[in-house]
Order: sequence, then C-alpha cells, then structure tokens
Amino acid sequence: MGAYQKLQSAGIKVVARRRFDYTGEFFILLAQTIGPTLGVVLVAWLQARAKRKVTVKFRGVQIEAGTPEEVGEMLKRIAEFQDRKQNAGEDQS
Repeated sequence: MGAYQKLQSAGIKVVARRRFDYTGEFFILLAQTIGPTLGVVLVAWLQARAKRKVTVKFRGVQIEAGTPEEVGEMLKRIAEFQDRKQNAGEDQS
C-alpha cells in the first residue's frame, strides 16, 4: 500500500495533484488535525528510497524535510501554528 492509500485509510483527506499523470505530488489539507499517522506515513515514505524529501508549502513558505527528525519538527511547527490560530479564533468569540 502506497503513501496515498495509507493516508486515506487513516482518514486523512488527500488530493492527487494530477489525476492521470501521477507525479508523486499530492495535497493534504492542513485544516485537518495533524496527528501521528501523518508523521508515520511520511517517515516510512522517506525511508523507502534514498534522496526523497517532503515539501510543504504553507502560507507562502516552503519547508523541506529529508530526515525523520526534520519531518517531526515540521509537523510540530505546523501543529503549533494550527493551535495558535484556533486559540486566536476562540479569543475573538
């Protein structure tokens, strides 16, 4: 089972970049809760083949991770951003 299928089976909504010309790129909506499943799948995908990297484009910033440690740090920072954004929204209500 590939990364795309693993993410979908874990309930993470994933959109392939191109339907018939699969490039290995797909989009994960970061409005979803980022949980440990995403990290596990990304790390397994990285380790399956040398020189792979995960690239996240988020709010005009591009972040790349090429090691399991970098993936963990990247997901941690995204989750922190989501928490701050959610807390700011709660403060306004």
